[in-house]
Amino acid sequence: MEQGIPGKASSRWVICIVVILMTFMSCLDSSIVNIALPAMSAELKSPMSSIEWVVTAYLVAISATILAFGRLGDMHGKARVFQWGTVIFTVSSLGCGLSHSLAALIAWRIAQGIGAAAYMANNQGIIAQTFEPGERGRALGTLGSSVALGNMLGPAVGGAIVTNHAWNGIFFINVPLGLLAMVTGRCVLPKEARKPGTLDIPGAVFFAGFIALSIVGVTVGQTRGFADIPVLASLALGVACLVSFVARERSAKSPLLDFAIFRNLGFTAALACAAVSFICISSSGILLPFYLVNARSLRASVAGLILIVSPVLIGVLSPVCGAIADRYGPRGPSFLGLALMGAGFLLLATLGQATPFAFVIAFLSVIAIGQGFFQPSNNTIIMSSVPRDKLGIAGSVNSLVRNLGIVLGVTLSTSLLYAIMSASSGRAVTDYPHGNDALFIGSIRPIYCAIAALCLVGASLAFARFRLRRARV
Repeated sequence: MEQGIPGKASSRWVICIVVILMTFMSCLDSSIVNIALPAMSAELKSPMSSIEWVVTAYLVAISATILAFGRLGDMHGKARVFQWGTVIFTVSSLGCGLSHSLAALIAWRIAQGIGAAAYMANNQGIIAQTFEPGERGRALGTLGSSVALGNMLGPAVGGAIVTNHAWNGIFFINVPLGLLAMVTGRCVLPKEARKPGTLDIPGAVFFAGFIALSIVGVTVGQTRGFADIPVLASLALGVACLVSFVARERSAKSPLLDFAIFRNLGFTAALACAAVSFICISSSGILLPFYLVNARSLRASVAGLILIVSPVLIGVLSPVCGAIADRYGPRGPSFLGLALMGAGFLLLATLGQATPFAFVIAFLSVIAIGQGFFQPSNNTIIMSSVPRDKLGIAGSVNSLVRNLGIVLGVTLSTSLLYAIMSASSGRAVTDYPHGNDALFIGSIRPIYCAIAALCLVGASLAFARFRLRRARV
């Protein structure tokens, strides 16, 4: 394991707070936008099918550039790239707020995503090199709390801003926070010497093409169908870019992604477990609001109170569970966390039209407790499995897996939902079946069973990794 940088504990936690502030902002910005989409659509005179690209463009920009920023962090210093990301994100937030057309807003959202990618690629690396192994889990757990808190507060803060002010305010709120992070980061973030190396620009272009074309193809395919010629062309070009990227990285002298990093079985297995967790969480996250609001006829505000249980629990538990991982090792808590998540999803497969809401809250609590155990311990495994000069790329790969897991989970769950409802009703269904709640509830049950099974596969992988580690010891 890598040792943390020397210095007072207070200084290390100030560094952690700066990193947490920007991570919180990126997660807040991801969740705060959704509730403002109707207001944006009305003011910018754009249909919802177009305004949704305000969300998609941000996600594509992050995923497409995050590996490159991880590599730049290893070359030029993680803190330096992190700070530049803060500057880009803050300026772009101001640009988003000042936009008066959809094209301008999407362009600024792309720039904002690039800034977010720069600091998301290096936030875990900064914490991993700052904290001793005995404190690392607690620090990464606190970082995980900021993710949960940002996702939790986004809809509430966005709703308050849109209700009382113009939609532009959801972006202006980032500016003072970004300036605070920039000034504080300039004073406290660790200085690193530049290391020799070059950025593999062709590899970065191929990877960005793969991500952008694939996500755009999958997103458009959800509405136009995957037999649509432009959709097929986008997906085919995405695959071609992926093949070109792999070929390029195997021959490049300074590859964007050194595939040798995946020879570390602990690192690779932890990434696989992370992918499983985010696929499962995002799959459930897209289904449950429809169950509560449409199938159970709850007001959105009441449904929000139920859904807020998970991020609150995760925010409280992550630092505690991170400290447990520091004391007893991260492998046991990571297995326990995935096992609890799988059990919680299996419980959600029993949902019906008369399930008491107290049971729904209890089921969500089981999943949240599992996440609280899993995320900080698994992040500790990932960031402790690589040498110091690979922390930037390891952190960026981990963040990339999170973003792609979210996209894959949403796409797979909705596609499977539409397929099951269509097969059950004997007609094509691509929306909530209003007037036939039983069809929706009956269709989400097998999906939750599949999610639980996938999560338990991840738990089995974590257990096998744990047993292998013990055998080696």
